[in-house]
Amino acid sequence: MQDLGTLGGNRSEAYDLNNYGTVVGESKTASDETHAFIWRDGAIEDLGTLGGSFSRATGINDQGEVVGMSSTSSGENHAFIWSDGQMRDLGTLGGNWSMALAINEKGQVAGEAKVAGGAVHGALWKTRWAFEGGSSLDRPLIASGSDLDLTLRQDCPSRALRAP
Repeated sequence: MQDLGTLGGNRSEAYDLNNYGTVVGESKTASDETHAFIWRDGAIEDLGTLGGSFSRATGINDQGEVVGMSSTSSGENHAFIWSDGQMRDLGTLGGNWSMALAINEKGQVAGEAKVAGGAVHGALWKTRWAFEGGSSLDRPLIASGSDLDLTLRQDCPSRALRAP
């Protein structure tokens, strides 16, 4: 067993790892906020937030792309993808909340999001297609309410499942 450390606080939790042994999760910081982290090559790194005080990393693929949920500057919690040192907002399905749970090698992200009426639905984000389409890094990849880059899945469980 190996201690992954913390981001300066008194606890950390690991949620996923890829085939290279890179681990993601959440940790308390020295200022008692909870932030997403990535642990690789024996070191823990703070992934930051989308402008709020909270983030949690829940999935990672072999390319090192990390997904999870973060609070925004407005206080909403949104799904994110982190790659190349940049956290990007994945948006919602028209509601005020979303969470990414897993990412595959194609860059597809599974999770859940609130719709405008408040119900929570399973969601699939196709992130690489959005990046290649020239999305700006300073705005959400998927605008709230848009169905262009986000596929609403009504035939899947409300929580995404990962294969062992």
